[in-house]
Amino acid sequence: MSTIAELVEKATRDTGEPKLNLAEVTVLVDALSPEAVGDQRSQGYVVLSTICTKVRTKYGPEDGTARLTRLFRPFVQGSLLPNELALKRVLILLTALFQVDSQTAISILTSSNAVVTLKQELILKNVPIQLKKALASLLGHAAGHALCRSLIASECTPWLEKQCNQGDDLALRATSANALIKLSQQEDKAVSVSSIPGFELAALMQSLVSGTADIYAKAEAIEGLAYASVEPRIRALLSEDPKFLSSLFNFVPRRLSPTVPNAIDGLSSLLYGIAVVTSNLVLSRPQRSQEEIQLEKLRNLANSAQKPKPGAEGEDLEDEKHVRTRVGKVVDAGALVALTNIVKLSDSSATKLVVARSLLSIAESKVHRGEILKAGGAKALMTIIRSSSSNPPPNAGPEILLPIQALAKLAITASPLQVFGAGSDASLDAIAPLCRLLLHESSSSLQQFEAMMALTNIASIGPVTSTHIARFPGLVEKVEILLLDDNVLIRRASCELLCNLISADEQIFRRFGGGDDETFTAAAKSKLQILLALSDVDDTPTRLAASGSLAVVSSTQSASLALISLQEEKGNLVPILLGLLVVDHGEINSTSESEQLAKGLFLRSITCISNLFSLSNEVSRDKILAAFIAGGIHQTLATAVEQYGTSDSTLINPIVQILKSLEMYQKR
Repeated sequence: MSTIAELVEKATRDTGEPKLNLAEVTVLVDALSPEAVGDQRSQGYVVLSTICTKVRTKYGPEDGTARLTRLFRPFVQGSLLPNELALKRVLILLTALFQVDSQTAISILTSSNAVVTLKQELILKNVPIQLKKALASLLGHAAGHALCRSLIASECTPWLEKQCNQGDDLALRATSANALIKLSQQEDKAVSVSSIPGFELAALMQSLVSGTADIYAKAEAIEGLAYASVEPRIRALLSEDPKFLSSLFNFVPRRLSPTVPNAIDGLSSLLYGIAVVTSNLVLSRPQRSQEEIQLEKLRNLANSAQKPKPGAEGEDLEDEKHVRTRVGKVVDAGALVALTNIVKLSDSSATKLVVARSLLSIAESKVHRGEILKAGGAKALMTIIRSSSSNPPPNAGPEILLPIQALAKLAITASPLQVFGAGSDASLDAIAPLCRLLLHESSSSLQQFEAMMALTNIASIGPVTSTHIARFPGLVEKVEILLLDDNVLIRRASCELLCNLISADEQIFRRFGGGDDETFTAAAKSKLQILLALSDVDDTPTRLAASGSLAVVSSTQSASLALISLQEEKGNLVPILLGLLVVDHGEINSTSESEQLAKGLFLRSITCISNLFSLSNEVSRDKILAAFIAGGIHQTLATAVEQYGTSDSTLINPIVQILKSLEMYQKR
């Protein structure tokens, strides 16, 4: 008879469709047994995975399933005899197939009389505890698939309930409860569900996680809670139990060691389960549109005379106050260290994306962002981003943006040096993903806003980072489009990012009219017109950024000439710049910041005016001087002096220079 090592060689060597006889399948199944010694179990999974992959690659989804079913079904049917060893092998094989190739497992389980036979031989007879645990494990895996639920519920639910309530073996109780929870999550109302309420099953799982040393029972309980914790009431139950939360997060190993993979059967699945439970616990209700809110009100009105639906009371548990409290308790219990350790330990892209979703939810509150950084959250997110970029999960959608959005939130409220480490080089790796977040076709307005805010902070480090941002393909073009967005926050963020880039990058500086006369284009003049218009909007931060950009580019002759041309064509340059010199404090919301913001607008405007008055082209210079005199610049400057006083030289000196230029013009 072949050995498992020989099967590994055969499976990897064969270029055609792998073929196994019944004896070889028996060797494979024995290697897949939890009692297998050494590395036989891992070798068994290598063989099974290799066979399934080769068949599906060669024949496609449907034909591949049919061929794999024909390969393994004879072993299942031939072993469904009143023989404990044979029955155990069937359970082991089907359980392994559900983990490696679920479509084949479903096909075998639903197309044969397997469930009925298993019921007759295992459920209706008093069999050893190991067989019961193996059966419960198989039913738990099968219950995760809609095609199997009806069959399992009708044949096995009473047995699962019995095993769940008996106390002889905690792992069996947990595995049975896990299967029942999965059955209770299904949406097919024709399928009967357990008589044990889901809340009670979750409470049992909760007690097993926090109160038993049986790691297999804990692992099963965590998997069950990954399903159960989608319910608001159960999220509230779990978050109110510090002992449970501590046990859950302490179950994550600090580091990989030779004993860790063997200590827990299926470390990868365990880490995924902990990540999902955590993600559910910190989840907040998605923001709803006004239309969705109105529809909800209409539904509530229509159902007001009806009996409330089960779990409807959970809606109150999802408001901002409850979510904030729940997240705080999860963080206090050690979730952040556990999540960052999961990233270090797991090779699964799916698990890492769940961690990213958790970190994003926690980062929604600025209070926790510093704690995320202390726990190594930024490094963990960068690891997730690199992993999802190089090896994206199948059918990856907008969720691939979640780790980048979480990173953006951290980079908005903290110094880039705190987030990424000392030196500009440490921030360069974050630029590309943040640019992708801004440019991605699935990116929401919030994600675009946060990406630009984070990039603005990184650009502030210096010319090196600014140049990297400015030269990212399509980035500047996208930012220019967003300057005209209807959303005021999007306009503000795009304008602030552009202001930083214009100040630091020569190419962007020239793109907006900087440089020699020969490089000036009609497109650049159009861009200046947009900046001028944004310098006159109601939003003060946007005005600061737009007028700051004008102050930078107007230092060149070409841009100043273009601005004078806009004054001649539109007549709005002079009133806009004069309007920035003296700002009504009522326009600015925060009185504590109003004077500083007003001074910022003044300095930007006075710099731009000074640049215009310094033109070497005498004809154009005289035109703009006359326009400002006609616009009332003397009165405006007098008001500015009255408002700001004469003690601040940074304000008074530019005013004196402007007045000298005006006086020289008027004397000629």
